[in-house]
Amino acid sequence: MSYCTIEDIKNKLSEAEIARLSNDIEPTVIAEDVVNELIESNSEIIDGYIRGRYPLDEITDNSILKNICIQLTIVDLYDRRNKVKLPENLIRTRTDQFNHLKSIQRGDMTLETEDSKDRPKFFKVSSSAQVFTDELYSQYNNG
Repeated sequence: MSYCTIEDIKNKLSEAEIARLSNDIEPTVIAEDVVNELIESNSEIIDGYIRGRYPLDEITDNSILKNICIQLTIVDLYDRRNKVKLPENLIRTRTDQFNHLKSIQRGDMTLETEDSKDRPKFFKVSSSAQVFTDELYSQYNNG
């Protein structure tokens, strides 16, 4: 399952920039196969991180995972074009996205699933009667 689309990438980068980064032969036309391959690759990486914590079939249109996939795909587009070292801001973006995935994997960040949509957003805490009262404690302290 892909977490984002080319349209999502177009919302972050101009079509001209995506074309320049994706097409080696004709840099004015978006190489959709290249972009889709990067999206699919990053979606598989995301699946690898969340598979142990969430059933993949329960993860539906999730904005957190969508944004992670978009950011990783953009970094990969720049990485495939620039054969030299990536700029620091792109390295930081990639690191941040992997840190988000690790947070999800550890359970520090939670995702909404089909199952969790039906659960109440709160829970009620009740307390039971006190077993060891002050009176009972005083019997043992004064003895």
